Amino acid sequence: MKNKNYPLKLRLTNLAVAILALSFMFLLSCGEATEVGSGLLNDEDINIEFRDDLDFSVKSVITQPTITFTSLNNPINSHLVGELNDPVFGYTSASIYFQMRYFNTILPDYSESTVDSAVLMIEIDTSVVYGNDSDKIDFEVYRLIDNILNIDTIRSDDVFQIGETPIGRLEGYAPGAQDSFTFYDPIVRDTLTVTNAIRIPIDMDFAEELHSLPIPTDGAADDLLENFSGFYLRGLVDGSVVMSFDLSGNSTNSIFSLFYTPNDTTSTRFNYLLGFDRPIQYRHDYLDTEIINRLNVDVGPEDVIYLQGMNGPDAEIDLSSLTSLPEDILLNHVELEFFIASTELVDTVNYPAARSIGLYKKNADGDLVQIEDLRIAQTTGATNILFGGNRTQSGEFTGLESYKMNLTTHVKDILDGDEPTTLYLSILDKADNPERTILYGPKDANYPAKIRVTYTKL
Repeated sequence: MKNKNYPLKLRLTNLAVAILALSFMFLLSCGEATEVGSGLLNDEDINIEFRDDLDFSVKSVITQPTITFTSLNNPINSHLVGELNDPVFGYTSASIYFQMRYFNTILPDYSESTVDSAVLMIEIDTSVVYGNDSDKIDFEVYRLIDNILNIDTIRSDDVFQIGETPIGRLEGYAPGAQDSFTFYDPIVRDTLTVTNAIRIPIDMDFAEELHSLPIPTDGAADDLLENFSGFYLRGLVDGSVVMSFDLSGNSTNSIFSLFYTPNDTTSTRFNYLLGFDRPIQYRHDYLDTEIINRLNVDVGPEDVIYLQGMNGPDAEIDLSSLTSLPEDILLNHVELEFFIASTELVDTVNYPAARSIGLYKKNADGDLVQIEDLRIAQTTGATNILFGGNRTQSGEFTGLESYKMNLTTHVKDILDGDEPTTLYLSILDKADNPERTILYGPKDANYPAKIRVTYTKL
């Protein structure tokens, strides 16, 4: 991503929690309880062993389509729009559906008035830009035909019916420009300047239709959805770039404004809220890329691992070799390290390696969920301390970057027979993350991925 402003915001209280959690994790990593006074043993009485020679296999796979909306606990923060034409990962498009509602009991009074214009304004999430941010996007707005209000879970490959022609269009927006625009606001009777937002003019036909809709008497927020299901926004790119919008409901600059003139008075406007059910739709095309030939094939000495956010490939890891460890051990620490492949240096400016990756397992529905080490780390707000997974400079190879991940608790559960030996490597929070990365596999001659195990023999 182009925006590099990602400071670690960890309060002292969170740090204290992280330290306690780390201690707790260490205790969990031990297969047996430790007797009081064991720390007083002489060095010759403690038999600590280290292994980094365990074999494991990896292959790039396409897993279950990512969930981009749930009614109970929506995981999406960034709402991506645009197109990527990645020289390694091929073509990807991202578009969004979203809804419009009244603000509680605040209702318009359009009686004896005429429509002047309508505008869709959406706040930009400046933290997410991937690709060439000088490439220009043409935005198109369509009306959503299908009613998605009562759908509990929506995945990235779900497609809903939209209108045949766009009801609004904005051409030539460059995400890197961060332009501002001004417009006259009839309510404050002054010119306002807005930054970090796009403003899309909406056709008068739709504005007239909205103006003529019956106004509910009770002011329920969902009443408008009985007559209008929502919008669909896509971005057509002459090049390769994806950007993000804030449709979280907390934005004051994501609104639909209908400008109108009441009878014998001056012009005014009414604002509708945007957001609510707001799934992202992804489409990937790996035609004419090497990825399509490497899916579901074990990574060999000359191959690499492909990871991509959105609905891109993950990596399946077979750790069954861990079951060959001795039974009479106390597991101290287990970590995986993957090195970022130099083949990605073709274009690290527009497609830098992902900032973070994670380890997951499949649940009963076939969806990827965090392993316990990652879940605890994210819950405590100390992912970097307890789990890792961040892109950092390798301590073993100068000039090479890698990802290190702690999976001690999960491996303990494997040895106890409570977890399967198959894990999945994925871009962290991939459902709304456009990043990708390429890794060397465990059989690479120069920079092999490693699983490192430290344990105490009893």
